[in-house]
Amino acid sequence: MTRVGPAWELDCSELSDLNVSFEDTEISNGEKLNSLFTASDTNYSIKLIPIVNSLISGMNEHTFTNGTGTVSDQLFNLSDTVQTAQYLVYSLLGNNVCYSLPDTFYVVVRPPVCDNGLPFSQWGSCYVASQNTVICNLSILDQMCGKMFSNTSSDPSPNPLCPDGGLANNMTWIAFVAEEGFYEIVVTLSECVPGTGGQLGAQIGVYRDCSFMEAVICNASCDINPVTIPDSLLTPGKTYYLFIDGCAQSVCNYKIDVNGTYSSKDVPCDDGNPLTINDMYDVNCECKGELINATNQEKPDKMQIFPNPANENVYVINTGKYKDIDISILNAVGETILIQKSKVENGYELHTSGLSPGVYLIKIRKDNVISSYKLVKY
Repeated sequence: MTRVGPAWELDCSELSDLNVSFEDTEISNGEKLNSLFTASDTNYSIKLIPIVNSLISGMNEHTFTNGTGTVSDQLFNLSDTVQTAQYLVYSLLGNNVCYSLPDTFYVVVRPPVCDNGLPFSQWGSCYVASQNTVICNLSILDQMCGKMFSNTSSDPSPNPLCPDGGLANNMTWIAFVAEEGFYEIVVTLSECVPGTGGQLGAQIGVYRDCSFMEAVICNASCDINPVTIPDSLLTPGKTYYLFIDGCAQSVCNYKIDVNGTYSSKDVPCDDGNPLTINDMYDVNCECKGELINATNQEKPDKMQIFPNPANENVYVINTGKYKDIDISILNAVGETILIQKSKVENGYELHTSGLSPGVYLIKIRKDNVISSYKLVKY
């Protein structure tokens, strides 16, 4: 650097070229960068200035002295398509007075992956979630995603939602069973639409049960940052209720990742039948037990639902000792669908021919025992 002329102006001509090495990269939504920037001369500083992209969050400005530095921004794609984050890269001399010509650092950020496949996984209230089949395998919870409910349920909810948070608005509830292992559950938001008053984001947490007496974790910050639930807060085999609550009616998409190692083998449960022992969840997350002295008992209940998938009406036949059973059908958001049914031998014919194609839940109550079955209508 030299000074010329009577006004002692800085001559930045020697810094016309960038002379900084770096590589463009591609990452998944929510992943952290690990990008190294190195100048050809340690006397140079390096400056990165993000170019605003409303569909990318997490970009920050960076200045590295001594000619090197690593960018570790955690970037979130707020859309459902591939987005590109761009940073202008400069080298500097003379107390940030002399800037080189810029180059551009490009980061391709893939959109959130939504591989849910579970029609009955999120519910409008903790009570409804508690009355339906829970997610008993964390491999099912992993990669689960969806869109928060935009309507508020009339069922009881925490008030306030978190001990240091606001009121519950449009809540989404997910019931799951904790497992043995070393893992963390991460809830990530995307594509948030501001609520009344312009707030953007959600309160996220976990309760032990629907009495709301004890919150395992409760994040009331009302932002779009990911929330992490460590396994150290969870007891294996116990059912927990995860909530996502839009701040002031803000609505977001969400994605759940279970990172680490875990095992769903022999997860204990209670099927509600006093005549069974060794109750465990099966592969369909249905709680099943071994009948005590099966040879001396009345023949066990066996429900038959056919045809399934169905195009016309559906038959629910009970071959067990219970002759009177109560049947209801719920849609994908947990609402009870009113349909006509006719009594047949050992069961009912459900007049489902008028239902729209989709996946429904058949709930069957026998005394105080409730069973749930998935029905596919095409």
